[in-house]
Amino acid sequence: MLKITGAQARHALFHVHGLDSPLRGKAGTLAVMERHRCIQSDPIDIAGRNHDITLQSRVSDYKSKYLDDLLYKDRKLFEYTCKMLSIMPIEAYPVFHWRRQFHVAQDAAFMKENKGTVREILEAAESGPVASRDFESEKKDHWWGMTKVARIALERLWMEGRLAIHHREGGVKFYALAGDVIPRKLLDTEPPSEKEALLAKTLFIAKASRLVSAGRAPEQWYFAGKKATAVRQNLEALAKSGDLFRLEVGGCKDRLYAPAEDMDAWKEPPGQCGHARFLAPLDPLIWNRKLFAEIYGHEYTWEIYKQPHLRKYGYYCLPVLFRGDYVGLIEPFLRKKDRILEIKSFHVLDKSADTAEFREAVVAELERFVKNLGAEKTEAGKRCPGFIKLAAQHYCIN
Repeated sequence: MLKITGAQARHALFHVHGLDSPLRGKAGTLAVMERHRCIQSDPIDIAGRNHDITLQSRVSDYKSKYLDDLLYKDRKLFEYTCKMLSIMPIEAYPVFHWRRQFHVAQDAAFMKENKGTVREILEAAESGPVASRDFESEKKDHWWGMTKVARIALERLWMEGRLAIHHREGGVKFYALAGDVIPRKLLDTEPPSEKEALLAKTLFIAKASRLVSAGRAPEQWYFAGKKATAVRQNLEALAKSGDLFRLEVGGCKDRLYAPAEDMDAWKEPPGQCGHARFLAPLDPLIWNRKLFAEIYGHEYTWEIYKQPHLRKYGYYCLPVLFRGDYVGLIEPFLRKKDRILEIKSFHVLDKSADTAEFREAVVAELERFVKNLGAEKTEAGKRCPGFIKLAAQHYCIN
């Protein structure tokens, strides 16, 4: 079994995630999706949505339009549950047949009770995409609160595979009949067995994260086995088939697995890369927060759900990597009205990393971030160090 140090692991991960050499354009965005297979989607838009920030760190000139076109015009990608709500290459659609069948059985009572609303939605979808705002219905208590029955029905019809997400307008999802979104050849494809589908989803998660363990991250595996015992069996099966390989990283407690195509990078990890990168709060590199802390030496906590007085760093802080190490946190906020990007706070976790080279790399990455986001200028808050304030004063796109 391959054994490497924590420092080597950090360099390898920076490389295999493509953070040292971002791709370009819409083609590069698709290439990232085909390599990682799965990224987590999240609608919260503070300075780009989670999936946009995930891709921005791997695509040098990223624009959200690249992803939206691949999803809703080119139909190269689709949205479904894999690591929670995820975006994946369209050819993966048959893998989720058994999950869709599960929801058909689970939702039977709801669909029968609300058959009138369901029929109204399906009939309306015959004429084109529909959204929950198109239907009047009573509200009922749901896990996310009091919600219109029509909205619940749309969500369940999507989970069952009778509808698919056609496009989005802001935070509003529009659904269409699956046959109007998913290519017929995929709808007609014989799906893999349930066991094969679980193995495929396990491999998607492993390829997204590039390094995984079976335990201590239940949300990572929620739709791919849930229990650590089942996940471990699937990981072992993929290791035996040659899709993954086992390795040990100094300081990590669990048995780890990585995609076979990354073997060379793990055997001979590249040297330090002088780039800084801002990671999304739900970036696949940090899906297993405990493993991330063991490898990088600092925990990362997304404080968005904490009460303000309990936040140590900020509402929507992004981890900052430099030379492959986790050395800081940046809290951006885009004021959409005037297109100004506020840097509310910046925190250096490792004071020894606070060098002239580090500051230069962070400013370069901040400029790329601002440009890709389409902001017109930046402002820095009181919780920012001097070099961030200076960069904010001088950076402006005409």
